[in-house]
Amino acid sequence: MVTLDADNTSALQNKSSPLACMTVSRRRVFCGCSNDVIVLQFNADGKLEIERRWSVQDSNRNLVLNIAVGSLVWVSTRDSTLLDTWETSNGVYRGAVDCQLILEKSGITEAIHETRVVSLLLQQSIHQLWVGLGSGHVILINSSTKEPLRIIKRHVSAVRCMEACKGPAFGKPLSLVMTGGMGFIERPMDSGNKANADFGHILIWEANMQAQINFLDSYKKKRDEFVSSSQLGALESRRNSGTDLVTKGYHSLMNMRRKSII
Repeated sequence: MVTLDADNTSALQNKSSPLACMTVSRRRVFCGCSNDVIVLQFNADGKLEIERRWSVQDSNRNLVLNIAVGSLVWVSTRDSTLLDTWETSNGVYRGAVDCQLILEKSGITEAIHETRVVSLLLQQSIHQLWVGLGSGHVILINSSTKEPLRIIKRHVSAVRCMEACKGPAFGKPLSLVMTGGMGFIERPMDSGNKANADFGHILIWEANMQAQINFLDSYKKKRDEFVSSSQLGALESRRNSGTDLVTKGYHSLMNMRRKSII
């Protein structure tokens, strides 16, 4: 057992600094305690001990709420729209991603409190970070470039939890992501974008959804290019057909003149 406080001692003296979140990665336990990220590892005796710790970039933002660990450590704090990032190996700060700014650039306007980060899920194998917001939006972010990939909204309010799992598909395991929150917005084609806000819902997504979207976008582009090329070819064919008729008419007229002269 290990207890945490602001002084790295073995007793928890400050009861106002709860342990709010933790995740395991690279044989270490990453914890959020007050506004600190604390990294624990097992010593030679098999006991957990503090390896290092650091505070979030803005010390006024207390309570680390979520931690996701890959090549970077992603951290969100209570009631904040920012995702802070650090180097996993040494805790060097690598900047922040503002989720409210991502929404605004996509033409989505929400109150600051509604765009707070509520939940995180990192899929390191495909470099994809799922970010659940208080507004019900989920932002997919490339965890390598920090660029937004997709914004989706099918929950009515805060996306409070997310989990990765496997599901069967055509006899093979399929990587899935489950998101949990209040309410469910149906597909526009089904019922005019009707929202059911009476119950909590778990929504199930394909984990590699962005890859599927990219494939469909690529297919659509190729199809549009084919249609455009076909239409252009048909137009050229009609033009050439008209030219041939004029040419044939001209030659016929010249032959008639030659015969009349002879």
